[in-house]
Amino acid sequence: MRTNRVAQRVSLLLALVLAISYAGPATVAAAENTGSHSIVERTYVTYIGGDADDTLNEQVPLYFIDGVDDLPYVEISDWAELMYFVNVECNQDKGYGLNIEYVDDSVILERESEYTMKLDFRNDKLVFEDYDAFMHNSNDTTLIDLVFESGTDENGTADLIQRD
Repeated sequence: MRTNRVAQRVSLLLALVLAISYAGPATVAAAENTGSHSIVERTYVTYIGGDADDTLNEQVPLYFIDGVDDLPYVEISDWAELMYFVNVECNQDKGYGLNIEYVDDSVILERESEYTMKLDFRNDKLVFEDYDAFMHNSNDTTLIDLVFESGTDENGTADLIQRD
């Protein structure tokens, strides 16, 4: 079950990386055309998994903007492939599914359970119908809260995740 916990942490980490760092083809093209941002693409090898049979070892392009080298941006399609591997191969969730729909200035990801995550770039928001339902395995019987941090700093201000 250690692999299951690791896979859930990797899933959460990948979701947070996606939430703060998306660079899709349209974003890259728009930024490059305006000349307002410098975008550098670098390819890195991913190492996800614990057993020799289920280790993902492939090259993934990451994007770095305006010389900031410690915050990578990732294409949504690459993120979806990583999520599929983590959930199906590492977590043995054979029912896992994820569809991507591009609508205007938004990207909507829909799980097989019909729970969604919407990246709304016009309004600078990441919206989950139900975060826990979206992130849980397809065969989970309970939706225990996956966000175990309080999400606030010492002043009570939202730190990374703000709940409406």
